[in-house]
Amino acid sequence: MLLSMGQVGHAQTVSNTLGLAIEDADFTVAKTTAEIRISLVFTLGISETQVLQSFAILQSIVTEWKNSSCFEGTSPLKDQLYEALDPGYKNLENLKAKYLRFYSYVQEGIKTPGATCILENKMFNDLILTEEPKQLVSLRTGFALTGTAAEVWAKKDVVRAAAEFSMAYNALFASLSSEIDEELSYLSLLTELSFPQNLRGSLETLSCLSNTNADFEKIEVLHCKKSTSKFICELTVSEPATVTTYMKLIPIVYEDVHINIPANSFLVKDSGTNKLIILNCDDDQLTLPTCTVSDKHVSCTTSLQEHDIDASIAACSFSYGKQNNFAIRLGNEAILIHGNYLSVLDGSTTVIQRPPLLIYSNNEVKISSLQEEISFKPTVNVANPRIETTKVTGGQVAAMKVKAYWSKLWDYVISSEFLNYISLGLEIIFAPLTLVGLCLGCRKGTGYGKRQAKIVRKQSRKDNYKQNMALLQNRSSRSSRR
Repeated sequence: MLLSMGQVGHAQTVSNTLGLAIEDADFTVAKTTAEIRISLVFTLGISETQVLQSFAILQSIVTEWKNSSCFEGTSPLKDQLYEALDPGYKNLENLKAKYLRFYSYVQEGIKTPGATCILENKMFNDLILTEEPKQLVSLRTGFALTGTAAEVWAKKDVVRAAAEFSMAYNALFASLSSEIDEELSYLSLLTELSFPQNLRGSLETLSCLSNTNADFEKIEVLHCKKSTSKFICELTVSEPATVTTYMKLIPIVYEDVHINIPANSFLVKDSGTNKLIILNCDDDQLTLPTCTVSDKHVSCTTSLQEHDIDASIAACSFSYGKQNNFAIRLGNEAILIHGNYLSVLDGSTTVIQRPPLLIYSNNEVKISSLQEEISFKPTVNVANPRIETTKVTGGQVAAMKVKAYWSKLWDYVISSEFLNYISLGLEIIFAPLTLVGLCLGCRKGTGYGKRQAKIVRKQSRKDNYKQNMALLQNRSSRSSRR
């Protein structure tokens, strides 16, 4: 809760300087990008037959081990060493199946990379798979598990060598498993046209790419193709060709409103001209987004640059702000505190000024909201400890709230949900009128039908009368002739 003015004061210098936004830190963006085509080639160094041979060696080591005569019956030696190879051996079939999966990514037929810039990697380390089992065989010949359990148990050097061998055997399986899982995941992602982020570092070795940070590059997998002992994927890498650094500004929250900056846009200051502008960026989650200068909001940025609060309120749009970051450390090491229902401690001293605040302090600063507490320990020695408060008046904050209210209301009015409600309301209003109109139409139609029937009947009687009279006249004229 906010502290009242009657509470403990603060000995630091206090000045009213804060406006509607404040400078934070450098913000580097790409103004132009260059697209480079790269072929990513994964190769197989050994055949399926060689893979199966290596696993056959690992299988034979276990078979020979467990058939040793010293493990007959029960003994302390058997308890300690008989199952010593099982941790690795239990994964043998599963691991072999994983290695054979690599061969589903190749097929007979020569296909070439589509780019001149090529990054080549092995699908897996074939050297460790082919050589390590042979070294284990050589190591195994260094001690003999012959004789009875008691005889071998008495040879402490043999028992020690057997224990060390079992550790080496199990360690090989652990090493193979960790490597192969990662390599298989790379191929699986590429098949889904998704670039494995762990391969970004490998791109730095390519001379066709510039020396910019690999995190700045956007990578798209176009397609992949199988070839003899190769899996080839075609990529396009977009990297910054022109890089510009601005000073980013943060909108200051007044109670619960702040200047509205569109999504994926930033309020920045051009370091060359000191002019405030809005940048529209393609993706603000990237380390180095590609941005263009917006031709909108010019009157807003101009008034902000002139520190004209009233003009800024008139020219800018405002929105209600969430207090996820009610306290942050700025690029100059000052602590910005803004929002509602906050209490602040500078060291052991209570800060009585209302947020928003900018604190320069050599003490630990603690800020508490209704849900959480954030603390900032000093990172530099501040030569002039002070507190900067706002120069925005209560009336100006009220004007900001009014604009935020109408903006939110308008957004709701034009939303599809609201329009659905309006449509439903109009249907409810006009449905009775439509029904009444139909009823009146039906009634009018019925009356008209009756009148028409009467007219028809009258007309029929007149016609019959005329026909009868004509018939009588004909008969009388015939009689007179006779």
